[in-house]
Amino acid sequence: MDRVVYLSVCDTESPLMRDEKQPLGGAVVVTVDSGTAGRLDVEVLWAHTTDSMCLGYMSTADQQAKVLSCFLLIVPRRP
Repeated sequence: MDRVVYLSVCDTESPLMRDEKQPLGGAVVVTVDSGTAGRLDVEVLWAHTTDSMCLGYMSTADQQAKVLSCFLLIVPRRP
C-alpha cells in the first residue's frame, strides 16, 4: 500500500457527543496502490453502527457520481 488517502472516525470524546446516550458512527478508509501498467488500484473500506450508510464518489472522467448504499440487516434473536 502506498498511502492511506482518507480516514474518518467518530470522536466520542467530543463535546458535541457528550449528551448522546448511544453514539452512532462510521469509518471510511481509502487505500491507493500502484497497479500494473501505470494504473492505480483504489480500495474503499467502511464500517458503521447506523442502520444505513451511503458513499458517493466520482472521477474527473465520470459524467455522473456513483453511489454505494449499505443497510444493516437486524435479525431478531430466537427465544
